[in-house]
Amino acid sequence: MRIWTAIILAASLALVLSCQPQNTGKEQAPQSGSAERSTEKEPAKGDSKANLPEPAEVKKPVEKEPAKGDSKANLPEPAEVKKPAEKEPAKTGSPANPAEPAEAKKPAKTGSSTNPAEPAEDKEPAEDKLTKTFGPVTMEVVPNFTMLPADQGSDMNLLIKLQGAKSEVKKRPPLDLAIVLDRSGSMRGDKLRFVKQAAMELVDKLDRTDRVTLITYSTEVSVESERLPMDGPGREQLRKIIAKINATDRTALGPALFTALDILEKAQREETDLAHVILLSDGLANVGETRPEVLAARTSSAFSHGVSVTTLGVGLDYNEDLMTRVADQGGGRYHFIKNADTITGVLGDELAGLSSSVARGVFLSFRPASGVRLDKVFGYPVEDNDGMAKIKVGGLYSAQTREILVRLRVSDAKVPSAQLGTLFLSFKDVTAEGRDVEEEMPLGLAVSADAEAVKKSEKTEVTIRLTEVQSADEMDQAARAVERGDFEAARGIMSSSLSRVREQAVATPSARLDTQIRALESAGGAAMDAAAESEEAKKDYIKGRKAESYNLMK
Repeated sequence: MRIWTAIILAASLALVLSCQPQNTGKEQAPQSGSAERSTEKEPAKGDSKANLPEPAEVKKPVEKEPAKGDSKANLPEPAEVKKPAEKEPAKTGSPANPAEPAEAKKPAKTGSSTNPAEPAEDKEPAEDKLTKTFGPVTMEVVPNFTMLPADQGSDMNLLIKLQGAKSEVKKRPPLDLAIVLDRSGSMRGDKLRFVKQAAMELVDKLDRTDRVTLITYSTEVSVESERLPMDGPGREQLRKIIAKINATDRTALGPALFTALDILEKAQREETDLAHVILLSDGLANVGETRPEVLAARTSSAFSHGVSVTTLGVGLDYNEDLMTRVADQGGGRYHFIKNADTITGVLGDELAGLSSSVARGVFLSFRPASGVRLDKVFGYPVEDNDGMAKIKVGGLYSAQTREILVRLRVSDAKVPSAQLGTLFLSFKDVTAEGRDVEEEMPLGLAVSADAEAVKKSEKTEVTIRLTEVQSADEMDQAARAVERGDFEAARGIMSSSLSRVREQAVATPSARLDTQIRALESAGGAAMDAAAESEEAKKDYIKGRKAESYNLMK
């Protein structure tokens, strides 16, 4: 009986308990359902707008809008803070804690954990500031190391790249061209024949808006034509003049060059017009002014007045040092032409370059900061101008890149950064009616007391270029040793240079270094042995190696 009584009491109690949730379900169900649905984002659809949907709608725009509209300087910080806050709570349910570790962890890869945003911001703008575009010219400065060692003197090599914009202009500016041809006795035969043929082909490629001054020289200087228009009659007249040129007597190179420069400097022309001299010789200047420094100074003056000079040395008997110096100071190029039958191709390339000019009269200047000294400029003439180093670059053609390597000496750089100085770029913009362009670029680098960090900041592109130009300089030194008859010294220079380039090629594999290794191998061994045996082979070796060095420097 007691058992049945207990069973009846238990059943009654169970019935009461089973009825209890039905009476309270409306209060409990929303609590349980709210916890689940808030994670699944369901309340945004069905719940009241006062409680759940509004925070969700307010939160997302706050995270997204700064990422779209904020400044570049502030953009990285919101991105790092907001994005983890979106993702991590969805996984863990905690809206605050997961975002903080994510932010602390990511910047630690690029900078100090105490102020993680600043190193990243400092680095990127610094790189941006090392590349600037000024009209048709883009200037990029690449330091050998992106950090300077603290509290000690150090060398810093800078690779300065000047690139001409790819010009789509089909019509080039008019060309005021002076052709200065050697007709001395040594030009008799094939040399003069090839030169005359090349000159005629050059004339045929000129436009009717171009003008040609033709000057020939032997003992005397003859102005065969002065700024003759290259329309139909003018072109035909010039061809007849060229056909009648004969070789005789000596070589008045200096007076002929001065005459050409005088004519072009005094001429009236538009700012967009190009003025250029092409000087050709196969022998030594032996009439009138012959001193290389005087001839170079005269071409330098002409360059500052908008007249550039290119030189062509034909054969093995001219003074390549004079021709190189004149071209460098005249802002043009020097060409070694061993065989006269290649003159046509060289003149064609010269005209093609002039025809695609985007900038002329290009100067690159550098004013060093306190504690910084310009130690060396590789391959380009430089002069001091009231404490500012002025580098004569010349012209810049469409899509052409000039690489100028300079070495600075920096004393006692201090953490966190050091100013190196200011670069100044000036030129005439051929694409904008000869407009004068003058721009500047301040240079500075981070400074670190961590020697390993400094070492790891190396830009191998600059290291490779430095190896190239140093090797080119050594090749020139070897050629001058051969010129003195000191073959032992020449072999030692070449052997040392070859070993160093090979070693660098192992450390920084590069097709450019492989090419330089082949050039050094070719310049040693059999070639040098032949130079020791024959005077003609000796001249060929000297001019060939100097020309290789010259071209590699540019």
